[in-house]
Amino acid sequence: MRLIDEKITKLRKAKKSNQFVFAEAIHSHPLTVSNVETGKSKYSHDCIRLAKVYLDIVDMPLTEDECVVSNARLNLIRDYVRDDRLKDARVICDEMAKIVNLEPVDKYLPMLYRLYEVVLLLAERNLDTAEEKLTYLQGRLDEMNDKHRYYFYRSLGELNNYRVNYEDALGFYKQAIEISTNVADFSPSENARLHFCIAYSYSCLEFPYRAILYIEKNRELLNMRQTEKISIMSGIVLALNYIKIETLDEAERLLKSCLTRSKSIKDNTYTLMTLHYYGFMYMKHENWKMAEDYLDQALQYCDKDSPHYLPVLQRKILCLVKSRNFPKARNILMETSPYHHACEIFSINFEALKHYITISSRMSLPNHESIKYIESTAIPHFIKACDYFLAMEYYNLLESYYQDKNTQKLHLASVAIRKIYERCFLSAI
Repeated sequence: MRLIDEKITKLRKAKKSNQFVFAEAIHSHPLTVSNVETGKSKYSHDCIRLAKVYLDIVDMPLTEDECVVSNARLNLIRDYVRDDRLKDARVICDEMAKIVNLEPVDKYLPMLYRLYEVVLLLAERNLDTAEEKLTYLQGRLDEMNDKHRYYFYRSLGELNNYRVNYEDALGFYKQAIEISTNVADFSPSENARLHFCIAYSYSCLEFPYRAILYIEKNRELLNMRQTEKISIMSGIVLALNYIKIETLDEAERLLKSCLTRSKSIKDNTYTLMTLHYYGFMYMKHENWKMAEDYLDQALQYCDKDSPHYLPVLQRKILCLVKSRNFPKARNILMETSPYHHACEIFSINFEALKHYITISSRMSLPNHESIKYIESTAIPHFIKACDYFLAMEYYNLLESYYQDKNTQKLHLASVAIRKIYERCFLSAI
C-alpha cells in the first residue's frame, strides 16, 4: 500500500493539484492527505479508487503485480499486430491508453505503450499519425531503455519503408539490430523478422544477393509456421531475388510452395504477388505464353486501383513486346491509359513502354523521338527509383538499336549495363 500512496502523491504533484483540492476529490480531509504524504497514515481503498478517477488512471497499474500484468497485456498489442489481428490490437491499445498518465511514476510501461501504439498505427497504415508520434518520441530518446530504442528505430524503419525511402529504412533497421543485442528478452522470431525487413529493403534497392543473404540467415525461424504471413512473404521475396539472379529452379520451388500457402489462407494479395513473379520467372525462361498466362491470373486478383495493378500490367505489356505481339501490346496500353496517366510514379514507365514498342517494332528505322525519351527521361527515372533491372532492360534495347547505327552510343549503352551489373551483383555485402 505504501508504494501506491507514494505514486498517488507524485501524480498529485505532477497534476499541480494542492492537498485541499485533492482531499475534496477523494472525499477526504486535507489533514488525511498530509498525513499519508508524510508517512503517518495510509489511504483507504475508497480513497485510492477515487484518486484513480481524479488522476485519470482508472484500471491502470500501480502495484508491482499490476505492472507485470499490464506489461504482458501491452505485449499483446505487438503480438496481435504480428498475427495481423489489428482489430484485437486496437481494442487493447484503446483500453490501455490512459497508462501514459502514469509517466510521472513509471518510465517503462507508458513509453512501451507509446511505441507499441506506433507499431499498430504503422500496421493500420496511419502513417501521418505514426510519424507525428515518432517525431515526439525522438525528443525523448534519452528516457528510453534498449527495448524502447529497439522499437523506436524499428518503427522508423517501417515508416521509411512505407514512404519508399528504402535507404533510410535500411539504416534504421540496422540500428535496431545493433541495439537488439542488448535486449535480454529479444526472441529468435523477432530477430528473424528484423532480418527479413532488412532483406526487403535490399530487395527494393535492387541488391538481390544481399536480400537473399538476410532472408536465408533466419529463414528456418520464419518458416516454423507455414501459414504465418511473414513466412509466406519471406518466401515470395526470396523467390523474386532468385529470379533476378536467374536461379530459376530454386525460384520455382519457392513460388510453388508460396502459391499453395497463400491460397490456403485465402490471402489474395500474396496469391497475386506469387502469380506475378511466376510470370516474371517465365519471362526469364523466355516462355512468353506461360508468362502471359500467369500475369493474366495475377491481374484477376487485383482491382485497377490496387498498388499491384500497374506493376503487373507493365510486365504483361513488356512480355507481349518480347513475344513480338505488338498490336496487342499497343491495344492494352491504350485501353489502360486512364489508370497509368493518373499515377505520378508509373506514368513515365508506361510512356516509356510506348516508345519501347515503337523501337522494337521497327528496329531498323530511325526513332529519334523515342530514343531521346528513353535516354533523357525514362532511364534517369528508373535509376532514381532504384529500378535498376528495368533500366538495364531499356539499355539492352538501346544496344540493339545502336548495333549498326552508332558505335559510340552502342559503347555507352554497354558501359551503362556493366555499371548496373556491378552495382547490383558485385557490390561488397
